[in-house]
Amino acid sequence: MKLIKASQIKGEKRPFGRVTKELLSHHFCKSASSLTLYLSYLPIGKLDMHYHSDSTEIIISPKGGKITVNHTTYKLNEWDAILLEPGEVHGYNGDDCKDIIQIAIKLPSINDKVSVNPGGSL
Repeated sequence: MKLIKASQIKGEKRPFGRVTKELLSHHFCKSASSLTLYLSYLPIGKLDMHYHSDSTEIIISPKGGKITVNHTTYKLNEWDAILLEPGEVHGYNGDDCKDIIQIAIKLPSINDKVSVNPGGSL
């Protein structure tokens, strides 16, 4: 797992006043022939606890929020991201953080989601 804190990464000035931050550079152990891009709204701040058996997932949090990974809960500020390797249990089941928006990229695009507990907790 890698936690990417956008506020801690220095931006690079580019032409026309653009500022760019390299949020993540990662070398995968195997190539991915496909990907899926998800946009999720979590109005009550809950995401079922699960893992992916064979895919890597990158979750970006434009508005901030929280996520629990392998029994540890992380606070995410605006535009923070997290890289999850296969087998890393993640989700969130808390009432103190509502209206979460997540953008997720899953590589490769396969149906490998494994629910940990139908109730949403570990």
